[in-house]
Amino acid sequence: MNTPTEMISSKVKQSLQQNKLVSPGEKWLVGVSGGPDSVCLLHLLNLLKDNLGITLHVAHLNHGLRSRAASADADYVADLARLLGIPYTGAKKDVRGFKKEHHCSLEEAAREVRYLFLSQLAGEVNADKVAVAHTADDQAETILLHLLRGTGSKGLAGMSAVEKWDSCFTGADITVVRPLLDLWRYDTEAYCEYYRLSPRRDASNSSPRFVRNRIRSELLPLLQSFNPRIKESLVKTGQLVSGEQESLRALASTLEDKLLRKEDNRVTLDIDGVLACSSSLQGHILRSAWNLLAGNLRDLEARHVEKMKLLLRQRTGTRIHLPGRRIFYREYNQAILIPKEYTATVSHEPLKLKIPGETEGMGFTFRAYFVPCQAFQEKSLNRYQAYFDARAAGCELTIRPRAPGDRFRPFGMQGEKKVQDFMVDARVPRRLRDSIPLVCSPEHILWIVGWRLDERVRITGNTEKVLVIEAIPR
Repeated sequence: MNTPTEMISSKVKQSLQQNKLVSPGEKWLVGVSGGPDSVCLLHLLNLLKDNLGITLHVAHLNHGLRSRAASADADYVADLARLLGIPYTGAKKDVRGFKKEHHCSLEEAAREVRYLFLSQLAGEVNADKVAVAHTADDQAETILLHLLRGTGSKGLAGMSAVEKWDSCFTGADITVVRPLLDLWRYDTEAYCEYYRLSPRRDASNSSPRFVRNRIRSELLPLLQSFNPRIKESLVKTGQLVSGEQESLRALASTLEDKLLRKEDNRVTLDIDGVLACSSSLQGHILRSAWNLLAGNLRDLEARHVEKMKLLLRQRTGTRIHLPGRRIFYREYNQAILIPKEYTATVSHEPLKLKIPGETEGMGFTFRAYFVPCQAFQEKSLNRYQAYFDARAAGCELTIRPRAPGDRFRPFGMQGEKKVQDFMVDARVPRRLRDSIPLVCSPEHILWIVGWRLDERVRITGNTEKVLVIEAIPR
């Protein structure tokens, strides 16, 4: 009959293979705090490494929060790594300083500093993945924590066996694997006891000032009075939701190429296409839009996704503010996610246009030249190229942004129209209106660049010479 430790080893190896966590030839950086879970992880991976075809490097971080006890933890991990013959790197970081600088909680600061250290060290030792020792108990606590804060299906799925971790504070990123997610805390403690590993005990894990500790010591025991197997139920729920999430992700990925577009520092969504999807699919697509812009899903909560869904049905111009100084707004049949409100920077002083010649201004290079009427052939439609009756246009032309009360006579119309009304009717995006150049004579607006020519300068049968102006975006 297999011993409990053999059963644990077999379960972890099965999890590694089923979740495709490991590939032969990889180097793994193993985060070891010195507690039972991480000590079990390190010892177990050391036993399996030859069979798996991987090499290991031990990492330990002193968070600078517990002075003498933390130093003893570091010594214990260093001795264990030496005993097992595995390379070891330890470091001490200022978590309180990070908390003060970034205005976050102590828990969040500790996590960010820890993963930044692991990310940097992984780069230095050429590690492919970082292994951490989260167990099924941690999974149950995480799902409960998400429920308390408010979550959607992604939060209910809990932690993944493998995921890309990206920091919203430092930009650090690593591939994190969790080989022990199918084990319970009593499994790791039994394993350590069997091998007489004498792991360290962190007193801060029982401190009530941390929410997760209160969930572990207060909320879970209360819930167990209603359901003695509440932790198993939570983990099972996470597994079921995770499976559904995978199916939805696969379906969403087939739609995202059609419905999402990333351009520079903004993501555009096709509103009609997104609204044609089910509510669950909409959530996936909106999270993908966020991930395209931010590089991770950190800070995006279920309530934010619901607000984004509501905005899709609002009138054009509606906007909402999201975490990380990001803005989501509707612009006609598109919804746009940007990192901060776009404000066009334009000069309000008219810029004299060189005719013939080139003029730089308002984000364009304007190239002006004359063509004899008999040699003129209008080229294929190009919104940034306009043809004027040279005599009607004149040579005293300027470039400027719009101003209150501006009017012009749109090509094909007899009466004048306010530039503001034209832009609204033409669905010119609000964020662009003040940055669109106007080509003007002393008397009239002749061209709203990229949108419409004035009727009074159109080419007619009496035109003798054609003025061509090309606006080349820089």
